[in-house]
Amino acid sequence: MGKQQKLEQVAYLYIKDQIIQKKWPVGHHIIEANISDELEMSRSPIRAALSTLAEEDAVEVKPYRGYFVQEDLQNQNDAGFYLVYFIVIWYRLTDRLKKNRSSMKKDMNTLDDLMKEVHLAAEQERWDDFHERVKDLFEVFFAKTKQEFLVEQLLRCYGIVTDTVIDRKAGTGQQNYLTYEALYLNDITELFKENRYLDTRVLMEMFVRFVQKRLPASERSREENYTPYITN
Repeated sequence: MGKQQKLEQVAYLYIKDQIIQKKWPVGHHIIEANISDELEMSRSPIRAALSTLAEEDAVEVKPYRGYFVQEDLQNQNDAGFYLVYFIVIWYRLTDRLKKNRSSMKKDMNTLDDLMKEVHLAAEQERWDDFHERVKDLFEVFFAKTKQEFLVEQLLRCYGIVTDTVIDRKAGTGQQNYLTYEALYLNDITELFKENRYLDTRVLMEMFVRFVQKRLPASERSREENYTPYITN
């Protein structure tokens, strides 16, 4: 899938998220220039994303006026959606690292220290500490992208999904879940240390599938609506 399609994915999910959060209520005028500035991309993929959303009746286009929010998507606020948003952002940020020829050489000790804390929190079943350290890890991974907004969105998506999984796993199988997540993160971290950013995608997609199986069935089925926007 080409670069243009991946940018369209980011724009599509960003716009949908703004509607879900009710930051953009029904009737809101969607300004392409504002989205372009926020996501640091051209307007072409944004228009493509808006066209797709218009086909889904989430937005409407008014001749000579532009795009407007048409539907309240509050019932689609689920972890399945945010898991897709997470992986699409992951692709966008790793693309940026590769393009910038970023190096993790100076961050190796920090990454090692964070992974030790992640493993320790998993062993002691400290859910909150575990996921806070994972967020710290992600911030180090993507600091060099200079895309603070997308990094913030990545962390928010991870937090939403995590809260759902924690609620589902309360009381049973906690340590196994944390142990598996730590193993995925350990291998992903090793790839970052070797500057193999694009190679992390396979492992992260495997982790996403692992998490999907632990979401409520209703959210998993709803998430399937967004699979065309997951990069293959």
